[in-house]
Order: sequence, then structure tokens, then C-alpha cells
Amino acid sequence: MEKLRILILEDSHADAELIQRLLRKAKPDCEFHLAMSKNEFLNALDHFSPDVILSDNSLPQFNALEALKIVHQRSMQIPFILVTGTVSDEFAAEIIKHGADDYILKDRMVRLPTAIDVGLKQKSLEKEKQEAVNKLIQSEEKYRTIFSKSPLPTWIYDPETLRFLEVNEAAIRHYGYSHDTFLRMTIKDIRPEEDIEPLLKDLQKIDLRSDAQQGIWRHRKKNGEVIIVETTAHSVDYGNRKVRMVVANDISEKIVAEEELSRNELRFRTLTSNAPVGIFQTDAAGQTIYVNETWMKYTGLSFDQAMGEGWTRALHPDDKEKLVEQWHTRSQIGEESSSEFRLLDKKGNTRWVIGKATPLFDKNKQVSGYIGTLSDITENKKAEEIIQKSEEKFRDLVENITDLICTHDLSGRILSVNRAAEELIGHKFQPDEYINIRDILAPDKREEFDLYIDAIKKQGRVQGLMKVRTFRGTILVWEYNNSLKTEGVDEPVVRGYARDITESRIAEENLRKSEARLREAQSIAHISNWEIDLVENIQSWSEETYRIYGINKQDVKPSVDVFLAFMHPEDAEFARKTVQEAMTGLIDSSINFRFIRKDGAVRHGYSEWKFEFDKKGTPIRLYGILQDITERVEAEEEKKRLELKLLEQQKREQVMVTATALEAQEKERNAIGVELHDNVNQILVGTKLLLSTVKNFSDKNIDVLAACMKNLQDAIDENRKIAHALVTPDLDLDTLPEQIKRLTTSMFKTTGVESKIDAANYQESVLNKERKIAIYRIAQEQCTNIVKYAKASLVTVILGNDEKVFNMTIVDNGVGMEEGKQTIGIGLRNINSRLSVFNGKATIITSPGNGFTLEIEIPL
Repeated sequence: MEKLRILILEDSHADAELIQRLLRKAKPDCEFHLAMSKNEFLNALDHFSPDVILSDNSLPQFNALEALKIVHQRSMQIPFILVTGTVSDEFAAEIIKHGADDYILKDRMVRLPTAIDVGLKQKSLEKEKQEAVNKLIQSEEKYRTIFSKSPLPTWIYDPETLRFLEVNEAAIRHYGYSHDTFLRMTIKDIRPEEDIEPLLKDLQKIDLRSDAQQGIWRHRKKNGEVIIVETTAHSVDYGNRKVRMVVANDISEKIVAEEELSRNELRFRTLTSNAPVGIFQTDAAGQTIYVNETWMKYTGLSFDQAMGEGWTRALHPDDKEKLVEQWHTRSQIGEESSSEFRLLDKKGNTRWVIGKATPLFDKNKQVSGYIGTLSDITENKKAEEIIQKSEEKFRDLVENITDLICTHDLSGRILSVNRAAEELIGHKFQPDEYINIRDILAPDKREEFDLYIDAIKKQGRVQGLMKVRTFRGTILVWEYNNSLKTEGVDEPVVRGYARDITESRIAEENLRKSEARLREAQSIAHISNWEIDLVENIQSWSEETYRIYGINKQDVKPSVDVFLAFMHPEDAEFARKTVQEAMTGLIDSSINFRFIRKDGAVRHGYSEWKFEFDKKGTPIRLYGILQDITERVEAEEEKKRLELKLLEQQKREQVMVTATALEAQEKERNAIGVELHDNVNQILVGTKLLLSTVKNFSDKNIDVLAACMKNLQDAIDENRKIAHALVTPDLDLDTLPEQIKRLTTSMFKTTGVESKIDAANYQESVLNKERKIAIYRIAQEQCTNIVKYAKASLVTVILGNDEKVFNMTIVDNGVGMEEGKQTIGIGLRNINSRLSVFNGKATIITSPGNGFTLEIEIPL
């Protein structure tokens, strides 16, 4: 298990160590990293890769809110928890609003491990939810691509209303209707009027049959043309309901040809007598019983000479044996045949022809004979020689096509492949090597090889899926369409065409898995989805929707009215108005509400929805989610209540302690000042009087006594100075600017420091006595720091206020302070303590050689 990486943003080593000790007890497997500035924080985000961020409220020139914004800008899905000494209600609310997961006070850190666990779990759930949604979107897009690009007309219809729900591009092209027109029609609209009643009777039998259903029907195109199609229908899931998907194959030409042949058989001989091609007819055994004039012209044989097997005398000696054998084989099994061969007349002239024969059937569908044609292709053969010379021009097309092309013989030996096949299979084929189709099949599919060869021999064309293993060991799935060529070749050859569909098969499997995971995720998170088909006015809910409301799917038909009926009475009007505005304005929206389950339990819910529009901007679908957020709402309310209670208690305790301490401090200062003034100074004054008496009566000790008197005078002055500093200033007699001016004059007169007071924007009436005393002591504290450390020559004190805030700024032009050390020292801590009583704050601006500025704010 990897260690939990925790980044601590803190400018106090002591506080950081306290946090680490606490977490090591609760979470032994932790790794910590301390950042004490903005640059260190940015570097830690790049190289430490934290799982959790714990941040102090304020650092030198950097604060928690800025740090949180950086985390959001980088889209980092990790918990961010504020750990600080004090924080105002406004700031706490602001940072939670900006996305912080929690905030902990440093003197109440026992809740920190739990807050980390809650934050990690919440981020994990958010990440899993987003990933599930992304995968679902991707899988739906791939499914739609496969459906829309099918070469055969395909559609989905509602078995209840018979309306088209979706059609592919092939259906649109073949039938002539637009996509939008299709979706306004039913499957009855593409049938001739007289075929509708049989259709409806057939649809009633669907439940009595297996899922797959095939049939031959008449359909009508948009232009009125009636076609004959062979259909295959299956039940599929579509929008949480069962619908029917139909694939149609137009066989009109084949049917028409068969009917036409039957109707015209009686006129056959008359029409063929002057046909431009040779025509012949045989009996069931393949013996010739008729030839036309053109046939006799091509062969040089008379009608009688051609009868039976006499036609073989016109064959070129090099083609005769093979062609006769092929004809006998085909005629015995009743198959169509087509062959190219040469004829040789009595003058020695050679003529290339192509002979085709088609079986004729009687009423019992038994072969009654053959009808065939003989076409002169001599000129075509000459043209082929020209074409062959240009074949290399087109070879590059075959070599660079992305689909696979290959040939193999009937034993499976691969004879040729194109470049795409070599790249996919991972092997460069050589003409003289022996590689069999069986060798590249996946081990668990090699037993199907013999079935494939038998099928290609019998049917002449086979299509399907082939699972192969490449020379690199990768398993791929190919969709192939192979045909057998026997005419014009020395040996039968199979011409193969294939396409790698591995990714689409993987996509289908991923779709199935993602749908299962989505259902599970919806149940765990109490999130459901719903949809409204705005064209058909059909609404559907996922199973989780029914569980949220505590109802049975069979008892309720999904609708907006049912959704609103569950609303809590106090939220019903607001919900109805929100839904109405969304439907009227076609606005994507969301709503938080309370609802009452069927069992009477009051719960909290959240719903969000979006509209889908067609290319013309017409709304066609409204879809959304519904989530039961009761536990989250109750937890948040309890959390806020406890945190507010704790915060108020801490504020009261802190204010009470600080106020008591300051009050005691002031009393102590005042007592010390009075004691110094009333006791020490009186004693010193008395001593001075006695020494003055001695001076008047002793000439010998005059110098000593004079020195004593000077020292005593200095002691009196010093005591007065101390007493003045300790005794609480009389702010009823003098204004705050006058007291501060007296303070700075007294403290700086012996140091050579010049002081200036600016109170042009200050109003004395805005401050009460307690605030004035605190401000005076802060100024006294800062002046003491300046005397001790600043080495300044000028100090400026600026007082000001507006309706809401009092400001005091003390600026010196001394040596300044190093960054990171500005909060060290009892004096500055005393300043912060005094400000905390009044919810005030202090800001320090300093750097080495650039002086020191103290800015304080106290709300009025």
C-alpha cells in the first residue's frame, strides 16, 4: 500500500511538527512535505504530488485562498483542508465557498484525521462518477457509429406505437425519406395499403416466436416504387425499454428476374433467334436441345451438329478437356456456371467467348434443364492485354489500402497479401514460403478452418468473423468477405477481403461492462437517470428512480406530473415553476428539493437536466439525473451546526481570556506607575532635600553633594518616564492623536528619531475607550520595537477611519526585517493578541534595507 502524501503549507515549524505528530498516531503510513512560501508550495505540487493539502490561513505574502485557487487552476482532485489558529466567520465561509473541503482550528485538531478521510472519500467518488460518465458517452458514440454506417437499411421502431425511433444512413438513401420524416412515420407508412392488415397480424405473433424473426415483404419508397425486401428483426434494449431492430435487404431485382423468366419462357425461342449473343438450352442431363443463330455463327456448327454433346467439337483443343469436365460437374449438381474459353472454327480462326448457364426449375423446384448464353469477348481479351499493362498503375492502390486483401488456394495456403495485411499480421510474406490460413488463426479457432474451406467450396462466397493471432502474439478480430474464383484460373483461388474490427469488438464489450458499472454506481450513489423523447412524447426512468421514490415500476408510468406529485408541499410550487420555466424556455437547469416517498419518509433530492436539439435547433430530447442527497444534506447541516457552535464558543473564550489579561495588565501597569510616582519619587525628593541641607552647612563635601543631587535628579526623571509609560493614558482629557504624539516625542527625543503624526482622516468619536487604549498600547509596543531594532531616523504614524473600519499605519525608514522572521517576537504577538479582542488584523510589509510598515485594521 502506497504512503499517503501530505503537503503542509505552514510558516511555523512548531505548528507543522504538531500536525505531523498528531497524524502519525492516527495514520502511520504518511509521508509529509513542508512548504513555507509560495515558491516552495508550487515546487511541491510539481514534484511531491500530494494526496492531501493542509494549509495555514496566512503566510508571508501568501494565503490559503491563493493556494486553493492554484490547486483548482491545475484541476487537482485532492482534498484541501484549512488548519489555522484563528479565522473569521466571513473567511471560513469564503474559503469553503471556493472549494475547500474543511477547516480545522489548531487548538481543536483532534478532528483532522477524520476530515482527511472524508475528503479523500469524497474526491474518489467524484472522480469515479466523472470517469463512468465519460466512458458511457464514448461507448454510446461508438455504438451509434456502427449502427449508422451499416451498409444495409436498418431501423429501430416502437412495438407499441409502431413509430420509427431511429434509422441509419442506408435506410435514408434507399427509401428516399429524410431522417426527420422517418421519425414522424410508422412502419405501416412504408407498406402498400393492401399489405398493412397481414403486417398487423404478423406483429401479433411476435411474442409466440423466438426473438429473431425473418420474412419477405413488400415495401414502398417515397417515390412510390414498390420493392421486395428480406427482413430480419430482433428485440433490443433502447432507452430502458424493449424495441425492435430491423435489417432490410432489397431482393426486388432477383424476384423480378425470376418472375420475368417464367412469364417469357413461351416466347423464348422467338426472341432468341435474332439475339446478338449466342443462346443455348439443355435438358436436365446437360445435353443440348436448342441453339440460336448467333450461337451457330460463333461456333461454325449447324443446329443438328450442336445437339447433344456435339457442341464440344467447336472447342479449342487446349480448353476442351477442362471445360467439358467442368460442365459435367456443374450440370450434375444443378449450379450456375460461367467460363471463359476459346472456340476454333474450320478455317482455324480463334474466338474468345464467355459461356454462362443458369438452371431451370419445374413446379417441384427440380432442375429441368439449363439456359445459357455465349458472348464474344475477343475484343475484350485484346483490351485486357492493354489493361494488364496498366495494372501496375493500380497496384499501388491495393498496396496502400488500409483493409486487408489476400488470396489463398483451397488448401488454405496464402498466395498473396497486400501491405496492410503484412503490417497487421506482423510478417513480411515471401512468394516461395508456405504459410497457411490455419497458421494465423487463434489457437481456439483453428478447428473451424475445415468448416470455412467446406463452405467456400460449396457456396462460392463466405463472410463472417475471423479471430487471428499475429506473429507478434496479438489477438485480433477480422470481418471478412471471401469469394471463390474457378473460371479463368489454372487452380481455384479464394479472393479474400477483410477489415480489422478489433477495436469495435472491444468497444462493444466495454459498453456492456460500462452499462453494468453504471447501474451499480447509480445504486450505490442513489443517482438515477431519466429521459423524455420530445418528438414522440415518451418518458422513461432508470430502475434507481423507482427505488428512490419507493414505488414499483409496474405501478407508475413515468411523467413530469408524477415527478412533481412526490414534491414536499413547501417545495411544490417552486419546483413546478422551475420545471415550467425550463420547458418553456428550453433551458438547461437543476433543482434542489424535498420529496415524500411512498412510505411517507421525507427525503432531500437533486435533479439536473439538459436539452438535445437537432440540426435545425428543434428540441428532440430532454435527459437528466435524479439523486437522493438526504444523507449529504443532513451531514452538512449537522456539520455546520457543530462548527458554528464550536466557533462561537472559541471566540467567546478567546475574547474573555484576552480581555481579562489585558485588563489585569493595565491594572498592573497603573499600580506600578502609581507606586513609582507616590512612593519612590517621594523618597527621592526627600533625599534631595536632606542633601540640600548638608550642602548649606558643609564646605568640604560641596562637590560630592552636588554630584549626588544630580544623580538623584536623573533617578527622578527616569522614574517619571517609567511611570508615564506604565500608567494608562487619560483619553478623556486628551485625544488619541495627542496621546500618541506625546508618546512618540517622549520615546524618540533621546534617540534622535524624528516623528510625524497624520490624523487628517481620523474622527475621535468613532472609538470607545477600550479601543483607544488598545490602539495606544499597539503604538507604544511598535515604537519600543523601533527604538530597539529599527535604526531609523524618521517614523510616521497615520490615523484614519471610514464608516466601517479604523486604520493605523506606523512606518519607519530603518533596516527592515528578513522575510520569514517578521512574526517572531513578543511585541508583535502582543499586538495580535490585542487586535483579536476586537476582531482586528495586522499586516506587515518589510524587507531588508527597506524599512518596516505595520498596518492595523479594527472593525467599527
